[in-house]
Amino acid sequence: NLQFANTTGATNYRRELDISNAVASTSYSLNGINYKREYFVSAPNQAVVINLTANKKASISFEAVLSSSHKGYTITKLNNNTVILSVQVRNGALHGKSCMQVKTKGGIVSINNGQLRINNADEATLYLTAGTNYKNYKDVSADASLSCVSALKSLQGKVYTQIKTAHIN
Repeated sequence: NLQFANTTGATNYRRELDISNAVASTSYSLNGINYKREYFVSAPNQAVVINLTANKKASISFEAVLSSSHKGYTITKLNNNTVILSVQVRNGALHGKSCMQVKTKGGIVSINNGQLRINNADEATLYLTAGTNYKNYKDVSADASLSCVSALKSLQGKVYTQIKTAHIN
C-alpha cells in the first residue's frame, strides 16, 4: 500500500496500460506539479517494480506499507531501505516472505514501525519480491527468503531504465 498525504485537488488524472510493453501508468497534477507512476512485473528480475517521478525536485513523499490478510504476519527491517513481510498460513504448512526495497534519487528514506517512509525525493523506485517454502505438493522445505533475496540481488547495480528495458525486451 502506498500512502500519500494531501492528495485532495488532483487534476488531469489518467491511467494507462501499454499492452505491447506490459507497463501500466498513472499520472496526475497537484499544486502545479506533474506526477507519474509506472508499474510492471519484471520476469528477468522476478520483481514488481513501481517508479514514481515528478517534474519538480524534492516533490515525492509517501509511505510504503506491507500487510497481509493472514493474521500471523510480521514485518522486520532488513536494512536502511528494505523491509521483509513474513507470513505463516494459519493451520497450514506454508509460509512466505516478501521483501520491499526502495531506491531514491535525493530525499530521505527511513523505516518506522515496519513502514518505509520517503520524504522529498526527486524520484523513487520500489521493488517487491516474494518467495514461499513450497517446492512441490510433497515438499514444503524451501527457504522462503532465498527467492526474495536472490531477486533483490539481481537488481543490484542496475538503474530503473535498465530494469524496464530488460522487462520490455
